[in-house]
Amino acid sequence: MNKIISVIFCFLLVSSTVIFPVQSDASQQDEIIYVDDDNTDGPWDGSMEHPFQYIQDGINVASQNDVVFVSNGLYSLGVKINKTITLRGEDREHTIIGRERISDMNLETKVSINADHVTLTNFTIQYCQGINSYSEYNTITNNLIKYNKIGVFLVSSSNNSIDNNTIKNNNIGIGSYVAYMSQQGSENNLIENNMISFNRLGIWVWYGSHLIRNNTITFNVKGVTLDGENEICYNSFRHNGRNAVTHSIQNEWYNNYWNRPRILPYPILGKVGIISTFFYWFYLFPWIQFDWHPAKEPYDISGGGMNR
Repeated sequence: MNKIISVIFCFLLVSSTVIFPVQSDASQQDEIIYVDDDNTDGPWDGSMEHPFQYIQDGINVASQNDVVFVSNGLYSLGVKINKTITLRGEDREHTIIGRERISDMNLETKVSINADHVTLTNFTIQYCQGINSYSEYNTITNNLIKYNKIGVFLVSSSNNSIDNNTIKNNNIGIGSYVAYMSQQGSENNLIENNMISFNRLGIWVWYGSHLIRNNTITFNVKGVTLDGENEICYNSFRHNGRNAVTHSIQNEWYNNYWNRPRILPYPILGKVGIISTFFYWFYLFPWIQFDWHPAKEPYDISGGGMNR
């Protein structure tokens, strides 16, 4: 009995002196990979001292959840994001993906997001195809997106957040489309706190569901053209050629500001009943929806909230 007690006592004494390794938070930190177009002569290893010259090189060596930090400059090559990373520009006004002027516009150049949980922030995207997302749970925030074919294009791409961007002078500001082969629409996307102006179409949705909230939509030929099942609320529509067109009986409109203070419900006209042939579609029957409780003052999104 005494022997057993002695063995137990020795075990407790030894175990109390063992130091178990503790994993440091620092070892779990995501790596930052640096890109700077001014480093034309090398060497290039992605460090702060020796940044890559091209964005794609930084993405290619990145691991999951790394940050690729891009210094101010003009990056004219397309970018393909095929892993979960944060792609962050130094300054959205001066970190540019695309071309320098409209005469150099290249529709082959685009930012293509093919992985889930990607964050794209602090860039100017200009004079190119735009940003194309084919994946889910991505965040496109605090970018200046201008003079592109489609500023942000969601292709069967769901659960994304497009917020706090300035989107202007594009053919289409934000587009949402169903991939022809998959027949799966873009679902559950949040479009919030954006300035959307001077586009031919501000927001265009074909077959999808989106929460379109607290945007300023102004000076577009058409503000929004929406098919699918969308919720449109707390937006300011001002000075558009036509504020809104509906192509679905399932869109829901409320508390938007329509050019001026209104007491009566605001009508949204359109057509429903779709016939699709190849890549063309036709709406057959006139339809009308209402914003039953339009706002009496425009919203102020400068602070990122819904304060007027």
